[in-house]
Amino acid sequence: MKPGKISENVLKRSVLKYINQDKKEIARGAAMGNDCALFSLCDCASTAVCSLSVKEKEALKHAVFGAVNNLAAGGKKASYLIFNITLPEKAREIRLQEIMEEAARICEEEQIQIIGGHTEISSHVEHAVISVTALGKVQEDKCENAPERVPGSGDLIGCDVVVSGYIGADGASLLAVQKEEELAERFPLWLVNEAKNFRKELSVVPAAKIAMSQGVQVMHDIREGGIFGALWEMAQRESVGLTVQLKQIPMKQSVVEICNYYDLNPYELLSEGCLLMVAKDGETLADALCENGVEAAVIGTVTGSNDRIIENGEEIRYMDLPKPDQIRKLL
Repeated sequence: MKPGKISENVLKRSVLKYINQDKKEIARGAAMGNDCALFSLCDCASTAVCSLSVKEKEALKHAVFGAVNNLAAGGKKASYLIFNITLPEKAREIRLQEIMEEAARICEEEQIQIIGGHTEISSHVEHAVISVTALGKVQEDKCENAPERVPGSGDLIGCDVVVSGYIGADGASLLAVQKEEELAERFPLWLVNEAKNFRKELSVVPAAKIAMSQGVQVMHDIREGGIFGALWEMAQRESVGLTVQLKQIPMKQSVVEICNYYDLNPYELLSEGCLLMVAKDGETLADALCENGVEAAVIGTVTGSNDRIIENGEEIRYMDLPKPDQIRKLL
């Protein structure tokens, strides 16, 4: 395709045909000549970008769930998506069609509406760069008795730290997809396939809904920088200390094996699909999540000091400032 905005014919047959506009809230949505969407009932927005050197479908998933999960962790439900897609000049139109087919499939499953965006071809990129903005509103699942709180007020001291999902699974799955042949020469096929299947578990929306119904105090979706990065960010935002038990953090053996093979730290690896939570009764929250098919565990407590401590048996270490995600070493 030629550099610049895609042509009208390509836009119609490879983008707009995958966008349904059946929500009554949308007065004007994606269409030829429409550079904005008009709609109501939206009070929040979040944007996520994927610039990793990965297959287009994987980049799309990463960006979509990054934006959607950001809203879910804030107690909001994504209703609409805006896409910005930049493809390299060598890209064929079929690649754009495949991206939009995947976008339509995800949106149908998640009950989200695509309302617009921008698509262009550029000689300045070597692989797809996808940016997704999610727009939404407050979820209806918030516990009626959950008090409104002010970040940094100190009311979290003594609360439990809970995590849902298997940390590092997102990064391991990307590697399993991108480097399948290489990994298949080293590991049994079942292990590689297990890692690839983690791509099906990227949404934190179900976990967030359950957590809100249980009166969760704080939620933070775990993405770039892994669980260590998320713990630090949450502690900084709330001006609290942490004591975390390393062995309590849930992780799949396939993630451990792949990380060992590439010399990566799984605790600093992409963990889309995992949710970090703080609750007064972490065991009750974790049990509620597990009863609904969401893996969860209490991994630590919030303290009133400035120390962010990781305990591994008798070994104690202090958290560092978040580092670039380990996936950046390879993709």
